[in-house]
Amino acid sequence: MLFFITILEQGDFRHFHFEYDELEIGFDVLNRLVAKGNVLVKVTMIDGSSAIHLPVEAFDGQCGQSAIKALEHEWRAILMSPLNRNNNRDLDYLS
Repeated sequence: MLFFITILEQGDFRHFHFEYDELEIGFDVLNRLVAKGNVLVKVTMIDGSSAIHLPVEAFDGQCGQSAIKALEHEWRAILMSPLNRNNNRDLDYLS
């Protein structure tokens, strides 16, 4: 769940929260709000019993979902590829 505070043009603060199915979607919603001129003051992500305060500067109004998905595909491919024991570069990471 994401909790966030925005400041309105009149200087008033508004408190919001919403749930998301995927973290990327939650971040995309915040970026869309910024793109529409909203100013984020505070963003907190709640995951179970953990609260993580996110930097508001990370939400610049640009859609980042496709970039995050591309990175996810890259690391999944890396994790799925077998370790080449004949390649010393692969073994360097283990030491």
